[in-house]
Amino acid sequence: MRILMLCADWGIPVGGNAGSSVHFRSLAKAFVDLGHEVRAVVTNGGGTASLPVPVVTVPHGTAWPRIRGAVERVRGRSTPNVCASGITPLQGLPASSITAETAADFVIGSANDPGHRAIGKTSALKFSGGEVVAQSKGNSFLSDLYYRRLPAIVHLAEELLWHRRRFEETVGGLCSHWRPDIIYERYALCQTGGLSAAQSAGIPLFLEVNSPLHDERCRRGLSASFSALARRDERRLWSQADRVFCVSEVLKARITPLRGHVSQQNGGVFVTPNGVDTELFSPDRRSGALRQLLGLGKETLVGWLGALSHERGAEEFVSIMSGVLSFRPDVHAVLIGGGPLEAELKHRAAEAGFAGRIHFTGGVVHEAVPALLADLDIAVASYPKLENFYFSPMKLYEYMASGLPVVAGNMGQMADVVVHGTSGLLMTSQEQEEWVRAIAELCDAPERRAELGNGARERALAFGSWKGNATLILEQVEALCGRGV
Repeated sequence: MRILMLCADWGIPVGGNAGSSVHFRSLAKAFVDLGHEVRAVVTNGGGTASLPVPVVTVPHGTAWPRIRGAVERVRGRSTPNVCASGITPLQGLPASSITAETAADFVIGSANDPGHRAIGKTSALKFSGGEVVAQSKGNSFLSDLYYRRLPAIVHLAEELLWHRRRFEETVGGLCSHWRPDIIYERYALCQTGGLSAAQSAGIPLFLEVNSPLHDERCRRGLSASFSALARRDERRLWSQADRVFCVSEVLKARITPLRGHVSQQNGGVFVTPNGVDTELFSPDRRSGALRQLLGLGKETLVGWLGALSHERGAEEFVSIMSGVLSFRPDVHAVLIGGGPLEAELKHRAAEAGFAGRIHFTGGVVHEAVPALLADLDIAVASYPKLENFYFSPMKLYEYMASGLPVVAGNMGQMADVVVHGTSGLLMTSQEQEEWVRAIAELCDAPERRAELGNGARERALAFGSWKGNATLILEQVEALCGRGV
C-alpha cells in the first residue's frame, strides 16, 4: 500500500527531538516496517535525525525576507543576512563568535519559536546562556513597525493564510504522479492544503489530532481575526477527514460531535495514544552515561524528561525536587531536555541553594535519551493543573519501557497507563507536599523501586507500540477502502 504522510506544521522540524517530531518519524518507520511504501511532504525539514522515507519539503517563512529585500534594494541598501527559511545564521550562535560587523543586520527569530518573530537591526545584542538573543534597535514608531510589527504580521499571514496553497499544490502534484492509497496527515493550524488536495484527487484523508491547536494558540495571544479563521479551519478539518485518530479520550469527546454526518460508530474517531519503541527504551540500556555526564556516583537520581517550556511540568518538577533535596542530601535531580525556560529554572534552582544538585542536560538528541533514562532511579511526570488535560505524554511510555518507577499526576489518561502501586504512583493531589513525601519515600526504598520498575516495564510491553498504532490505522483503511493491509 502507498501511504503519503503530511506535516504542514511550521513548528515541527521532522528531524528534531521534540515528541511531535519523534511521533511523526516513529509512525513513518512503523508503516515501513509493516511492508508499505511511504513518502512524506513536510513544511519544516529541520533537525539532525533523518526520516526513513523520501521527503519533500515545502518552503516556508520566505515572504518577509523577500518583501524586506525589495524594500532595502529600493533604499539602495544591501539585503540582510537571511537564509532561505527566513532565519538568521546568527541566532543561537555562541556569543564568542559574534562580532559587531557580523551582527550589523540580521533576522530576529524563527518560524519554530513564536516568541521571537521579528526582523531588525541591532546595536546591542543580548546574550543568554552564552547564545545570541536579539534586541531590536530604536524606539520610534516607524522602527517598531518595520523591524517588529510588520514582520510578525506577514509571518503569521504566510503561516495561516498563504502557505496552505503552496502545500496543496505540492501534495496535489505528488498525488497525480505517485497516486497514494491514503493520505495520513498530522493536524496543523489552518493547514487545509492536504484536505483540499485529497478531496480533489479522490483519496481518503486520515487526520491525526494531537492537540486543540486553536485553543493553544489563543492562549499565546492569537489575534481575534486569525482566531476566527483558525476555529473555522479546525472544524472543517475535524469534520471532513475520512477518519480521525487522536491521542486521548478528551480530544475524541471534542471531535466526535462535529462528525454526526459520518455513519460509522463514534463518527470514525479513534484513540491512538503515543507509543514507544520497547527495544530502544529498555532497562538493558543502563551504561552510566548520565551519571558520568553529571559527575555522580551512587547518589539517588530523580529525573524528568521533556521540553523546558510552559505547561510541560518542568517548573513543577523543580519546585517539587527543591522540597525533596531540602532534607535528603544524598538525592540529586536532573532535567533531561532544553527549552526557553532553562535559564529561569537554573536561576530558581540556584536561589533555592541547589545549583549543584538540580542538573540540566540541555537539548539531547532522541537517540541518546534511552541510555540517559536508564541511569535514573525514579522518573517524574509532573504537570500543572490544566482544564481538560488532553495530552498523551510520550515521556510516560518511555519511562515505563525503561523499567523506571514513575511518579505521575492522576489526570487525563494517566490512570489508563500507570497502575497505581503496581507500575508507579499516581498522585491524586497537586499539593507539593504530597509529591515530596511520595518521592522521598521511594528514595528510601530501593526494593520498592525495583518492584515498581519491573511492573512498569511489563506494562509498557503490553500497551500500544508505534507498530500497534500503525496497524490500527491500516485496519481502518481496509474497512473504508476494502484494501488489504
